[in-house]
Amino acid sequence: MAELRFEKARAWLQTATSDLESAKLLGSAPEPRRDTAIYHCQQAAEKVVKCFLVAHGEAFEKVHDIERLVSQAARLHPDFSKCAVPAAKLTPLATAYRYPDEAGFLEPTIEEFDEALQHARSFIILCSACCQPKRGHDGLRKERALQPGRGPGACSRLPRDGDASARRRSRETDLPLARA
Repeated sequence: MAELRFEKARAWLQTATSDLESAKLLGSAPEPRRDTAIYHCQQAAEKVVKCFLVAHGEAFEKVHDIERLVSQAARLHPDFSKCAVPAAKLTPLATAYRYPDEAGFLEPTIEEFDEALQHARSFIILCSACCQPKRGHDGLRKERALQPGRGPGACSRLPRDGDASARRRSRETDLPLARA
């Protein structure tokens, strides 16, 4: 049963990673499409929190509200409460730039996109550990229980405005896609 749950969680993680890669490609293209790229940042974070919930056998509503999903995840692991601010910043991006307003086409600034990208990366890094079963001394896969201070605690290390070294470290970090 746990094996099937982890396989489903890995599929969510793979989809989230694909969204993040799409965001990076769209945002760094010669003619960037930041309006679409920032949407993919939101989607990556949303899907990776759903990955965490699936890995823990939790049902969730089909919503784009990362704040609500993070709140649910925090009931399972208290470190998720540190993710409230990034979740609040990413949640509105599901629709903020997808439709024109009275003034016409909307596009996020480079700074808005960079911040969304950093938050999405951080969500993927902190949640991916829960989707990788560890092997026991008998060589069989076992569920990985998240320990306080591991995994979700990464939200407390999200890059802040003006923290160039944290942004640089985050850019240099590979996105871990859990592999069996």
